[in-house]
Amino acid sequence: MAKDLQRWADIAMFTAAPIDAAKGPEVQLLSCNNDPLGTIAAAAKMYKGEYVENLAEITDEERQHYLVDVRKNVLAAPLEFVNFHFIISGVTRGFTHQMVRQRTATYCQESTRFAVKEDVPVGLPPSLVDTMPWSEWMGKCASELFPVADSAHIDWNIVQDYATNQATKEQLWRKDWDNHVETTTLTYNALINSGMPAEDARGLLPTNLLTRINYNTSLRGLLEHSGLRLCSQAQFEWKLVWRKIIQAIRDYGETQYYPLQKRRMFNGESETAEVSSSWQFDELASIFKPICYKTGKCEFMSDGDRYCAIRDRVQDFHSRGVPSKDWNTIKTSEWMDNVEAARISQ
Repeated sequence: MAKDLQRWADIAMFTAAPIDAAKGPEVQLLSCNNDPLGTIAAAAKMYKGEYVENLAEITDEERQHYLVDVRKNVLAAPLEFVNFHFIISGVTRGFTHQMVRQRTATYCQESTRFAVKEDVPVGLPPSLVDTMPWSEWMGKCASELFPVADSAHIDWNIVQDYATNQATKEQLWRKDWDNHVETTTLTYNALINSGMPAEDARGLLPTNLLTRINYNTSLRGLLEHSGLRLCSQAQFEWKLVWRKIIQAIRDYGETQYYPLQKRRMFNGESETAEVSSSWQFDELASIFKPICYKTGKCEFMSDGDRYCAIRDRVQDFHSRGVPSKDWNTIKTSEWMDNVEAARISQ
């Protein structure tokens, strides 16, 4: 419920749009070139002295060729002609603090200085994703101990002891986590409602507070960003977000069309037809991989780098000169889905 702004300390304050913490990250591609591969081809052709006046003149074979060809050398300027504008929601502020380190992108983020986060949505870390909210766990335990009793006749002290004894280590973590979030939420709202400016009260908010951010970048920047953030060295939240980025690219392509010249066989004249861009965006969505797939070797070999579940195989392939397209023993799920990919038991 929105509050009367006059009771707040600063008239610039407003109620933040809600974020459903249960949904996880959400990504939508708001805009992109409707003919991204044609754009790349037009720019790349200039290196060979070929002048393109109309993207419709470019063939689909050339579109496919130049997407591959421009990534074979360091002259990646053609990739900068394709621009993406995403809106990313339901990510933690810890995540966005990392995201904005990409200096080739532009950002516009929801501000906690003026946006009042009344519900204080907090994202769960991977360690807690398979746990139950402590209140639900208590209810489950209560129904086991007192299956026919109503809440008024339940001894909650007994339930609390039973719930604690039956809980796993992770479920006990969830208890402490939930208690802290509840305390923070109550304290934050109490301070706001008593007149403290949001820019001061936000100091209580946790790193895992969920937020939304506009992310604008070129294809070159997106590729470089994905190379580092799909690596096992990155926080696992990046994998969750990148899955959504890839799907958002595919979804956007289904709504786009580009002009393509088609030859009439009977008189040699050409006509231009509007063709679905879906296949182009599917091609783009398939090229985002960890940086080792680009360079052919692990780029994180210092003493300070973390364990990586695929590093030994990557280095073995590198020592034998096997290109990444032939790394068949490494499955995408190993670096995309494995929460433990950068963790090793002590």
